[in-house]
This record gives sequence, structure tokens and C-alpha cells, in this order.
Amino acid sequence: MSTTTAGRRSDPGNGTRPRADASGDKGPTRERGMVSVELAIGVLAMALVALVGAFIISMAVVQGRCGDTAAAVSRQLARGDRQEADRARGTAPRGATVQVTTSGGRVRVTVSVSERLGRFGPVRLSSTAEAAVEPGVSP
Repeated sequence: MSTTTAGRRSDPGNGTRPRADASGDKGPTRERGMVSVELAIGVLAMALVALVGAFIISMAVVQGRCGDTAAAVSRQLARGDRQEADRARGTAPRGATVQVTTSGGRVRVTVSVSERLGRFGPVRLSSTAEAAVEPGVSP
């Protein structure tokens, strides 16, 4: 059995825990509850990271939908197909606004939406697409 300079018994090398010394110090046994606290904090931190990650991924999906809608609407309006343009507007994310401007033979469509994560936000997402009006078409 080996001892430390403070007089406490150290690990005897057989995998058993040291016993309390004369002062009543039980060494590692006093910290037994700390593992539970650290585990709880770790689980909460991982849950928060997962929630933020899911929010970021959902924002990327919404941004993509805004871009797809803007491109489809501008393309259909440039072709003069208002019915398909209205159908393409229906693919916009819920609560999105679709703004169309025409100037100089070009159709510019901006789709924007605000998203929230509980009390955090709003996060404003927007995408713009532009298309040249085809000859003989009035947008």
C-alpha cells in the first residue's frame, strides 16, 4: 500500500477506492452527486444545440422555397403566363409576401417572409429573381 505526503492512502493499485483517513475526508465519494449535475447540464446543452440546429436547417429550407418561388413567378410572368405565375405564388412559404416590379423589359420578383423561434426573431428571409420579358409579351 502506498501513501501520499499528506498521510492519506492513495490508490493501492487493485482498483479499490481509498478509505477515509483520520480527518474524515472521504475523497472522491463527496463528489458523487456532481456527475448527475454535469450530466443534466450536458443534456440541456445538447438539447439547445439540437433546437438551434433544427431552426437553422428550417431557415435554409424556407430560404430555398423563397428562391424557388421567386424564380418560378418571374419566369412565368416573363413568358406572359399569369395562370402559372399565380400557381407558382402558391408555393411561397406561409406568410410570405410576393412583390413584382416590371421595368426596362425585365420582371423582378422578390419573395420575403419573417420566421421566429419562440421569442427569438423575427428572422427576415428574402430572395429575388429577375427575368427578361420575352418578345411580344406584355407582363
